[in-house]
Amino acid sequence: MHVQNIKQTFIDNEKVENLDRISDSIKNKTKEIQKKFDNTSNSAVILTGKQVVEAVKKLKG
Repeated sequence: MHVQNIKQTFIDNEKVENLDRISDSIKNKTKEIQKKFDNTSNSAVILTGKQVVEAVKKLKG
C-alpha cells in the first residue's frame, strides 16, 4: 500500500509540473501577443498621425 502511495505521489507531482509548464507557456505566449499588439497599435497611431500631417499639408498647399 505504501508503494502505491509513493507511485501516486510521483504521478501527481509530474502532473503538477506539466500544468506549471503549460501555465508558463501560456503566460509567455500572452506576453508575446501583447507585445505584438502594442507594437501594432503604436504603428497604427504613427501611420494615422502621418496621414493627418499629409492631409493638413495638402489643405495648406
